[in-house]
Amino acid sequence: MTRDEASIIINEEISKLPFLKEISIFAKKKSTEVYIVGGFVRDKILRREKNEIDFLVVGDGVEFA
Repeated sequence: MTRDEASIIINEEISKLPFLKEISIFAKKKSTEVYIVGGFVRDKILRREKNEIDFLVVGDGVEFA
């Protein structure tokens, strides 16, 4: 699988979870970088179900939350 193909799959899966768009908007307002990491990314590329999402917040994650 190419990087572009993986990116398409991840974007399709993320679009199914509208709260992620809200997190993205909030992060932009706070000038904070937030990334989805871990098993969610791997499992979505492999078309597996995943019921949790791990986030990496650049900066103070507790303050961001």
